[in-house]
Amino acid sequence: MATGAQVRAKIKAVLADLRASSRTVKFREVTYVGGNSMLGVGGTATETLTVVTPVPAVETVTAEEVNSSGGLLQPSDYRLTFDGTIAEANFRTKQLVYGDEVLNIVHFEPYTLRGVIVAWGVIGRTVRPRT
Repeated sequence: MATGAQVRAKIKAVLADLRASSRTVKFREVTYVGGNSMLGVGGTATETLTVVTPVPAVETVTAEEVNSSGGLLQPSDYRLTFDGTIAEANFRTKQLVYGDEVLNIVHFEPYTLRGVIVAWGVIGRTVRPRT
């Protein structure tokens, strides 16, 4: 039986071979400097984009999943499957840019085998088209 590390390597190789999405996927981090939001004084925003390699597998959630989710999923949500070597902090603190859309990460979970994270399952929700 394969170890978790072997399965993680195979998943990474398959995602790289498939080029799973036709659109690029990037982590988006916005840093604000200066200003005071409580006083209404504006600051300067800096956007940092990091391309995700290999590109994750992306699909929209099905109508059946939306109906059975108890309102947790919406019809425009995306399901992304990332390589297991990506740090959890990326899912906690950043947004995703999927082509021309900005997605908030509304849910993520690790897929593990024998204590090793082999992949990440992520649900992303469109915030707005990226301008």
